[in-house]
Order: sequence, then C-alpha cells, then structure tokens
Amino acid sequence: MRLIRKGFYVWITTHSENFCQQINNFLKLGDLDEERRVQAQERLGYAPQDYLLPDDVAGYEFKLDAPGGRSTVVEMKKTPRGMVMPTFNRALLRLGEEVDLLDQLAGET
Repeated sequence: MRLIRKGFYVWITTHSENFCQQINNFLKLGDLDEERRVQAQERLGYAPQDYLLPDDVAGYEFKLDAPGGRSTVVEMKKTPRGMVMPTFNRALLRLGEEVDLLDQLAGET
C-alpha cells in the first residue's frame, strides 16, 4: 500500500482469504472521512498513508467454465467498502458449515 501511495504498481497473487480481507479493510479505511480514518489508523497502529481507494486496486478470480474445462479470468466487483470475493466467501461458508456439523456430531454445541 505504501508503494501504491508512491505511484508504484504492485501485482500479487494469493489463495489467502485473510490477505484479501486485509485489502478490503484498507479499502474500508480509505472510504472513511479523513478525521475518522486518522482515528482508526491511530487505534489500529497504521501510518497516515496506510489505506487504499477503489481506484488503487483491482482483483481478479479464475472461474472454472465446466468441470475439467477451461478457466476464465473475471474482474471482481469493487465497492468503497471492498472487493466482492465470491470464491473466498463460498469457501469460508462451506468451511464454517463443516465446523458446525462436526461440532454438533461431537456434541460440542
């Protein structure tokens, strides 16, 4: 993000939903008015340049066209509050459902 603030282009590939959520958190910081952003940055331990704006980022995902088929690269929708990441959201939802089921079967809930 600091490189972006200095005008550099940065390309990153990831399979980490946590990293992507952090990008969204920085977009949320960028969406705040300056007074609230400064308050949030101080509270979270970030420097003044630690935020992103929607024009600072672009996200892409690979969508499988058909089982065993080709993938298509699709740009993720952006909002001032973050990028919409359906692949990660679906995976996290399935993982949460799995945790719930296993906890229920083990009698933990």
